[in-house]
Amino acid sequence: MAKIMKTSNYVRNKGKEKIKGLTPIAKALGILSRLTMKSAVVIPAYNEEKTIGKVVSESKKYVNEVIVVDDGSTDRTLENSRKAGAKVIAHKTNIGYGAALQTGIKYALKNNADVIITLDGDGQHDPNYIPKFVKKILSSSDIVIGSRLLMKNSIAEIPSHRRFGIKLITKIVNLISQLKMTDLQGGFRAYRRTVFEEIEPKDFGMGFSVEVPIKGAKKGFRFGEVPIFVSYRKYTSTYNPLRHGLAILFATFRYRFFGR
Repeated sequence: MAKIMKTSNYVRNKGKEKIKGLTPIAKALGILSRLTMKSAVVIPAYNEEKTIGKVVSESKKYVNEVIVVDDGSTDRTLENSRKAGAKVIAHKTNIGYGAALQTGIKYALKNNADVIITLDGDGQHDPNYIPKFVKKILSSSDIVIGSRLLMKNSIAEIPSHRRFGIKLITKIVNLISQLKMTDLQGGFRAYRRTVFEEIEPKDFGMGFSVEVPIKGAKKGFRFGEVPIFVSYRKYTSTYNPLRHGLAILFATFRYRFFGR
């Protein structure tokens, strides 16, 4: 059975969850990364011109390299990513969320990243949580997933249909993979490079989010969670929620029972 670790280090302030003590942690991790490890952020992006620049700029504070995979955008996502200082890899057409992640992860591995963090380019994920993910990787985990359900204010932000989907898919994956996670659909994650040296993801779509945990559990990788706040009010997803949910449900059974 895969091992699960959890961490929680946040305080409430005027109705919002605030990240606590990141500056000293970030400094310590920065020193450590220069001495012993290399970290990279991979951001899959499709038509995120309004938000991608800020996401890249904030992410650069905590890692050695930020990689944006522009998945066939028709706006200025590519240009704004480069302007913000990211390494940009462009797909000629829109292939899919999982395909963009695979492209970025392969590039990160080729460039010797020891820790790979993935997050979305639409602004829902706060890059200032990155040090918490890296700290968890360094201390106890191989795969760390940001949980929206471990933070009360984040739960309140999640639309009811999304909250239902998160709980349903997570419960199913937990059952068939003997995990005890609270949120297996979020895209804010961190991985040791060894995960992708042993697992080669195949899913080009949203099924990537369950493919890696299912295969990772089979391999015996250690899992951890970090509570995160995600805002749904300011930013909206480009993915149809029903199509998204059905794709993940189908992928869950495919990777569990057929392994591919």
